[in-house]
Amino acid sequence: MAIIPFLNNATFAGDVALTGGSLSISGDGSNAVTFTESGNGDFTIDAPDDIRLDAGGGDLVLRAAGTEFGRISKSSNDLSITSSVTNSDILLIPNGTGNVGIGTTSPGSKLTVAGDVLINSGEYISWGTAGATSIEGSTTSNKLQFRTNSSDRMIIDSSGKVGIGITTPT
Repeated sequence: MAIIPFLNNATFAGDVALTGGSLSISGDGSNAVTFTESGNGDFTIDAPDDIRLDAGGGDLVLRAAGTEFGRISKSSNDLSITSSVTNSDILLIPNGTGNVGIGTTSPGSKLTVAGDVLINSGEYISWGTAGATSIEGSTTSNKLQFRTNSSDRMIIDSSGKVGIGITTPT
């Protein structure tokens, strides 16, 4: 490894190219941050402590082959992960147990939510085919309905009346 000592700041005009190997940067001669290109396009940053990215614009932009596909942003006091591709999903694929936790660090099932869950509009929770076996809450008619085999089985209407086997309780 060649070490080039600089007594003060160094400025390079133009491109700096390294062929093979790694680039290490250290402020005190130890605790270097090392940048390594694998030879197949992978880039690794190895640091003895945290790696911090400070984006003045507030976004960390993710690109593949020059095309933006997502952003990690600061929105007010929130962390926002957004897809930049129309009609695409954001997939959370954990490594390990396969469980995802919201509001918990130890999820006990595929999805564990510690706290309230709010569904903003008339939506449902389904098992199997969407809506076939489900619990649906409607903000329009203020009712709660239970379905099996794609048929309403029980409805609680906005006045609290319960209908079992009928769609309009009396």
